[in-house]
Amino acid sequence: MPGPAWPARRNPAPCPRPRRGWPPHRDLDDVNQALAWARADRASLLACVDHATTTAQSARVVALSRALAELLRRDGPWADAITRHTGAAQAAQQVGDRLGEANALHELGNVRRLTGDYLGAAKALERGLSIHRDLGDRRGQANSLNSKAALHRVSGDLARAEGAISRPWNWLVLSPACWTRLMRSLA
Repeated sequence: MPGPAWPARRNPAPCPRPRRGWPPHRDLDDVNQALAWARADRASLLACVDHATTTAQSARVVALSRALAELLRRDGPWADAITRHTGAAQAAQQVGDRLGEANALHELGNVRRLTGDYLGAAKALERGLSIHRDLGDRRGQANSLNSKAALHRVSGDLARAEGAISRPWNWLVLSPACWTRLMRSLA
């Protein structure tokens, strides 16, 4: 059996510890600053997702798609967002990441709603909600129900919209930010 291609060092140099504050980064004070940064580096960020996808790095596909969800939802193109969230849901399923799968399905449902594909949105949101329930993830359930309410509202079914949002109140106390977001979705 041949030996290693490179001889082992007897006394390897110690790995230097990163100094405090390294790597350098900008503090992003709010969503607008974060979105501005993401928009400026959009091509590179999407190239990272594509590379992770083509090299079968499923966990990275899930994480990167989740991190870019807000940008994809806001800026589109939504057909690309649908493709990426579908890929993230499949990647999460491959690695057994049930929460990642539920979150990707939630994002997929939201983008499908924006494209007018209400049936596709309902299916994705319901699948995501089912996984959140299986996991006992109350926040995920509340987010999914809120998205289902928004879907029912835009499709003109206000009774189902109200029914979707009335369920989480039994077990979840929402923060003021969640209340504001919820009320805006119903306006």
